[in-house]
Amino acid sequence: GRLLDDDAQARADAVYGLSFIPDPRSIEAMRNAASDRDEGVRRLTAQSLGRLGDETGLGVLLDLLGDPVPEVRVAAVDALGLFGARAVPVVLAAMPGLTLAEPAGLRLEAATRALGRVGDDRALEPLSATLRIGGTSARVAAAGALGDLGLSAGIPALRAALGDPAPEVRQAAFRSIVTIAGSAAREVIESYIATETDPGLKETARALLS
Repeated sequence: GRLLDDDAQARADAVYGLSFIPDPRSIEAMRNAASDRDEGVRRLTAQSLGRLGDETGLGVLLDLLGDPVPEVRVAAVDALGLFGARAVPVVLAAMPGLTLAEPAGLRLEAATRALGRVGDDRALEPLSATLRIGGTSARVAAAGALGDLGLSAGIPALRAALGDPAPEVRQAAFRSIVTIAGSAAREVIESYIATETDPGLKETARALLS
């Protein structure tokens, strides 16, 4: 009943209460709350699904990755991170369709961030693919996610992205290379600096080496 209340705070309180009741009916109620007109209720829904940790709620979180409000998308990414490896198959299954259907879409960008957060080597291939063919925001997210993932096997894709036409992608790529490789990245970054045409990016990259 309170999930249908005219008052957004009452609906939010109801969602919060459900987050402590591990029951299929809680997930179903949150499925409806995920499309609430109030962004605060939707954000709390994502957080509550993460708290419950029930895998039947993963599909709802995937939908919330495409929410128009950044804070809701961040909450959904954080919630997926709480599922860890259990979230990987669901997110991986969605990635090819997202990459093809909406290369510059919000859901692809957020799903990419989620894959970096859960820290599973199965994320390596889809993140590398997104870094090649996603929209600009998704490519930036993929470069950052490869750094979060922290696997040396992600470096070849990041090195290729040092030649990306978008400066923000190049910056995300060299930051992640340094994150993964540390001082061993010096030769790669120095080579990049020698060919980079953007003075600001050159300076940022040099600062990472100092």
